[in-house]
Amino acid sequence: MIKIVIPSADERKAPCVACNKNSVDVKIHFSRIKYCPIKLNLCDKCYEELKMQINQPITKWMIKTGLEKGIIKIVNGDLGHGTIGILCQIADNQFYFADGLSSSEMTAEEYLKITDMDEIVDLIHTELVEVFQKDFPEEYEFYYHFLKEALS
Repeated sequence: MIKIVIPSADERKAPCVACNKNSVDVKIHFSRIKYCPIKLNLCDKCYEELKMQINQPITKWMIKTGLEKGIIKIVNGDLGHGTIGILCQIADNQFYFADGLSSSEMTAEEYLKITDMDEIVDLIHTELVEVFQKDFPEEYEFYYHFLKEALS
């Protein structure tokens, strides 16, 4: 887990160790990576980039295995929950994973019959990485830990 600490005025004068930016935006970040405490002066931009690299990745293998074992499901939308079309379900959460499926008149079963598994895996992986990891990091982290636990 990464913890942000607001630095003192003197510490703010130190440049970012990644880009050498010297500004009041520089913060000290403490982290534990493999039980090794790290103290870094990083600007916000470099901190976000580092955080993305440190976060545990959801791999295509995890998605494919999850689909094969029924841990990840491709389901029909439910008007009771305000969704239509075809969705990906992990735990109790559902999300759209490909353009055009939100208004699809095809069922999930029909979609699975005509679509290659590797294509489905790629679409789900792209949605998780490009949308959830960036815009909804808490939900992404939930998916990662849920899949890690379910697949172990």
